[in-house]
Amino acid sequence: MTLGSNKVDSKKVDVTIGGVLCSIKTDEEEAVLKAAELLEERIEEIRKSSSVINTQRNTALAGLSVMMDNIKLNDERNKLSELVDRLTEKLDKIDTA
Repeated sequence: MTLGSNKVDSKKVDVTIGGVLCSIKTDEEEAVLKAAELLEERIEEIRKSSSVINTQRNTALAGLSVMMDNIKLNDERNKLSELVDRLTEKLDKIDTA
């Protein structure tokens, strides 16, 4: 798997996600390590809240949970961007009046 650009300075980063060792070629080592850490935390939260011991299921649910959070954050960012645009238009009207 390759993350980030395909620059010559890319390096291989090993992370363990859901008990699976993944080698990732990236030029964004810190971001990959942090993302893997956060995903592992989410997997652990799901494992603790579930009576079912199934690493694949817990990993899939954690991934789904992270993506749902991402969608919510993108929606909020879009709403805020629209609000900023509307406020900017109003300020421009005040400035030209």
